[in-house]
Amino acid sequence: MQLKDDNQRQRPRRRKRDAGTQASDHAPHLSATGGQMSVLLPDAQAAIHETALVLLEQTGIEDAPDKAIDLVCAAGGWLSDTGRLCFPPDLVDNTL
Repeated sequence: MQLKDDNQRQRPRRRKRDAGTQASDHAPHLSATGGQMSVLLPDAQAAIHETALVLLEQTGIEDAPDKAIDLVCAAGGWLSDTGRLCFPPDLVDNTL
């Protein structure tokens, strides 16, 4: 029976690690800023934020409480033709 050298006997994952490729090279981007952990890359975070702004402005929310309608409309928001409460992007950004 012929034995393989050490590199051939190792499992594929270990060969990669020993060759200098860390398992963390393929892990999601994790960062901690201001006590918050993020698993998304900054570009993905920005895309989600921009999409949320568009949805809040163009679609709005349905069945908002009267108090919320009063507050948001006083700050520049509006009720759409279908009665949905819409938020201008600047209002959302400034509130965050």
